[in-house]
Amino acid sequence: MFKLKNNFTILLIILWQAISVFLMATGVWPQEIVYLNTALLAVFFLLASPLDSIRLFILSIPAYVVIPNSYSDTLSMWRPLLILLFTVIAIKTYLSFPRKRESRTWFWILDQVRNDIQRKAFLKSPDFYFIGFIILAALSTLIARYPSETIKQIIFLINAYLIYILIRLTIKTKDQIVTITKSVLISLGLIVVLGFVQFISTFFTSSYYFWQYWATMVSKLYYGQSLADVLIYSNSWFSYTGGGSSLRMFSIMPDSHSFALVCALAFLLCLPFIARRIERPVKFSRSHVNGTVMAILSGLGVILAGTRGVWVGMIAPFGIALILYAKKIFRPASKNITIAFIFIILFFAISPLINQGVGLIREVGRGGFFDRALSIYDLSEQSNVGRLEIWKESATYALIHPLGTGYGNFIVSLFNEIPSNTSYAQLAGMENTRFNLPQKFVTAHSLYLHLLVEVGLLGLLVFLLWFASFLYRSGKYLWHHRNQFSFEHELVLVICLFLIWVLTHGIFDLTLFNDKILLYVFSVMAIAMTILRVNTNGIDSNMRIGTNDTNKELV
Repeated sequence: MFKLKNNFTILLIILWQAISVFLMATGVWPQEIVYLNTALLAVFFLLASPLDSIRLFILSIPAYVVIPNSYSDTLSMWRPLLILLFTVIAIKTYLSFPRKRESRTWFWILDQVRNDIQRKAFLKSPDFYFIGFIILAALSTLIARYPSETIKQIIFLINAYLIYILIRLTIKTKDQIVTITKSVLISLGLIVVLGFVQFISTFFTSSYYFWQYWATMVSKLYYGQSLADVLIYSNSWFSYTGGGSSLRMFSIMPDSHSFALVCALAFLLCLPFIARRIERPVKFSRSHVNGTVMAILSGLGVILAGTRGVWVGMIAPFGIALILYAKKIFRPASKNITIAFIFIILFFAISPLINQGVGLIREVGRGGFFDRALSIYDLSEQSNVGRLEIWKESATYALIHPLGTGYGNFIVSLFNEIPSNTSYAQLAGMENTRFNLPQKFVTAHSLYLHLLVEVGLLGLLVFLLWFASFLYRSGKYLWHHRNQFSFEHELVLVICLFLIWVLTHGIFDLTLFNDKILLYVFSVMAIAMTILRVNTNGIDSNMRIGTNDTNKELV
């Protein structure tokens, strides 16, 4: 097996993917080029080290498009690639273990789980509650009208969860933590930069032609024909305020909501890299400059996405950061994060100037970001009326059906009666006149109500405990290190703040289950869990990441 010059090879593969996706999106190359791209990544995974393979997988997230096939028009490249990567790393991990040590399992992570179970720590871990949620979702097939859809959604969730397992399986040193975090940030940064490309490109064409091109070419490439057909006449790409409409920033994402969360995560992940200059003072730090630029672009992206749910969701992490700063806890990290959030608020303050600048280039609606933000409280606004109605109907249905419809079967709650011979495809294709969408794209417009309808109160509770256990363990770790400052501690803090941001936004939408958002969420949760590796007392005595020796192992 030949040795790859991995950094250069990764760069070449990323450049090739960028060029090929661009040419496919413009119609120059056929979509069948996806087969070549998939094979190229697969070969790399077979030949490269586990760490470099995970790096390339994460860096390629912005380039994952749909694989042409006759079975599903939504099968994205990342799904078979992640299964392959998991299999390859599992085999390599097994082969690397000393064969005479029979007490050592071929997955070290299973050893960790076994130890946790023996000391009852596993019952408090996020992994326990995730597995519990999957089990409850699987049991819901017993009551689901369409159990095949339940199974599809469970497979999708487990498929994405593999990146969480792989990161925890692979990362063992401080340098590897930094490497993987940089890969996540660069991947997010590519989507943010593409957002500005998309936004600026709207200056040079009419909104209608841009809309139709993006739906039929770009969205079709990334999310399949069925979604492209819907986006041609119904999408969230426009904001309506002040009697006019204007295109938002949404990049390669299917909607502005998921793009805003990409910007939110990129914004927060930049902060530890900016702070590294404080930890290790130097005259010039490239990571400090790059982090600052990306934080500014990501902060602007949060505003230009025009997503009110994300704006409201920001109140929770900003409030926590402000309290930590006021109480003089975890300084200077809490100070840096508070200042960063204030800059986003300043972007709101200068939004009229931004609107005027955009208006000089293209014709936009008279309303600005302030008008859109104020519309949050307008209960007569069309979007708010529709959301309140679906909330009421979903809550009523959940009260009558406490066990739920079955995971992935929310569509059943939208009908009073369904003929016994009606297939899921027939039901999904019916038009929902309220939202001007096929029924399969209609949600409860709330993560929690949606899950309540599908898996009942018990399923929702286990889902919340999944994230609550993560935040609890992370908070315990951070409290123990509250008087210390390091890159790793601030990284855990910003990941927690991002999850709080996502969970608050979940009151208004289901963006968490977007495939790219889910991959990023699992990735950063795995990074945080690898850093803290808590024991029953909250702190792992084997943790080496906070020391000056960057070569000592985490586990």
